[in-house]
Amino acid sequence: MTHKETPGASPFKTIKAIDYSVIFVRDMPAMRTFYQQVMQFRLERELSSSWIEYRIGPNVLALAKRGLTAADEPVPHGAASLQLAFKVEPACVDACAQDL
Repeated sequence: MTHKETPGASPFKTIKAIDYSVIFVRDMPAMRTFYQQVMQFRLERELSSSWIEYRIGPNVLALAKRGLTAADEPVPHGAASLQLAFKVEPACVDACAQDL
């Protein structure tokens, strides 16, 4: 069933899980060392020196240098930066974006 088939229903009710999380990093080598050696996460894929991914169960944890996915101002030192992606039916993506 898609969002269009349920009048008045929120498209957000179609969210089934968090698909991936992105941590924006300042020091990629240090973060990579932490997640691979300390946390012992296996590298899933490396799209570039600015984007690497680890699979953790059904989810992906990505480390990215700022500026790859958004042109936002840099995050102040001491502040965290996180992006979440939610898995929805493809037919509901536009409806979710419109509601946001």
